[in-house]
Amino acid sequence: MTTQHQAVWKILCHKLAMGVPVTYRARGQSMRPAIPDGATIGLVPWSNKGVDPCIGDVVLAWDGHRAVLHRVIGYCGSHVWIKGDRHDRIERFHTSQLLGKVDTVDGVRVDGRFGSAAAVIQVGLSVVHPLLKSIRKRWLSIGAAIPQRRRF
Repeated sequence: MTTQHQAVWKILCHKLAMGVPVTYRARGQSMRPAIPDGATIGLVPWSNKGVDPCIGDVVLAWDGHRAVLHRVIGYCGSHVWIKGDRHDRIERFHTSQLLGKVDTVDGVRVDGRFGSAAAVIQVGLSVVHPLLKSIRKRWLSIGAAIPQRRRF
């Protein structure tokens, strides 16, 4: 992330922390196809006063060095687990590090709270896909170790 990009994120995060909704042009591929590179996203401030994050919400988290815009895949107590739709890596944040929630993508209001079966499938596949990849890899390595019967 460039210094200029970091400065912009710091300003956006500061505005969200003050309760001001912001609009930003998304960069990167981690949330495709839900949020394509270059999409205009609207972020509303996160209010963590007794409100649990909902699985499926796309949130903005700040770890002190960088901003992360990913989907909530789980939470427990005061911690939330998020990941990009196209990533295998899961990150954990404290709810106090959540600054905003995606409200609109290219002017269309979004609700990640499983309003549709498609949202359930998308989050489920994003969690299950890495597991299936590792099972396939292990299965192929076992298959390579078994000698093949030759047909005459």
